[in-house]
Amino acid sequence: NRGLFLEKFEVAIVGTGDFRMKTGHRVLSTAQVPACEVEEYFLEVPVVGFQASQKHALAGELGGEPLRVGAGHPVGEGHRGAAEALAAINAIRARPELTGTAELSLALTGLGLDIDPVLAHDNAVTVIGAAQEAGILVTIDDEGPGDHDAIMQVQRRLLKEYPDTGVVVQAARHDSLDQLDELITAGRRIRLCKGSYTGPPSVTLIRPHDIDLRMASCLRTLLTSPARPLIATHDPVFVAITERMMSSLGRTDVEFQMLHGIRPLEQRRLVDVGRRMRVYLPY
Repeated sequence: NRGLFLEKFEVAIVGTGDFRMKTGHRVLSTAQVPACEVEEYFLEVPVVGFQASQKHALAGELGGEPLRVGAGHPVGEGHRGAAEALAAINAIRARPELTGTAELSLALTGLGLDIDPVLAHDNAVTVIGAAQEAGILVTIDDEGPGDHDAIMQVQRRLLKEYPDTGVVVQAARHDSLDQLDELITAGRRIRLCKGSYTGPPSVTLIRPHDIDLRMASCLRTLLTSPARPLIATHDPVFVAITERMMSSLGRTDVEFQMLHGIRPLEQRRLVDVGRRMRVYLPY
């Protein structure tokens, strides 16, 4: 879940290899992208089969709702990953109209977590500091079960140093509700998803019904909290539950997140009724 993404009716770039190979050309065809206008379209990381001029041309050819832009750093290790993240920040910084609206999603494994958690932390500090100077929000991704504990350790340090940093909770994990209890604080951006990483039964729920029940519990906990909910789901049931809870609670700060090409009419409907919508595109 890392890459470029835009807010309101947002477009995002995610670094999932299979998804990129299957949809990369189609996604960056202006005839295929949902009709919407991009204030600016930033994409410095490589996209298979497209030149930079074609990527930037996409901005001027889309029509509809204005978009806000964000960028996730490309996959890399250690200092290389940090350098790529800083390059993304500098590219966004060159667009003053994006100040205050862009968001950078960081994968700590791309900052050297597998080499040394201290290295990942130090690289993250460098990136987050640069992002804050540029008026760019930052969210720390959660990843697979093998990396989760190390990510949480580094994330705890980062939240003490940079409390405005966003976080991710995967509902399918057995400890997801405990994570929410630990992470929820006023205004914190918390991305809730079912979880795209499989793990052993001792770590993650396996049966879809059990995952749905946990997702519902996490959703209720998050939406009734003072945190800023980011709901990453394509499931129509949970979209409907979220909208109903938003109405009953009077919340207008909830953001929906979906992949490009999945339920595009629903994405447009959410925008049309005034919801915040983030759409991910592969880079």
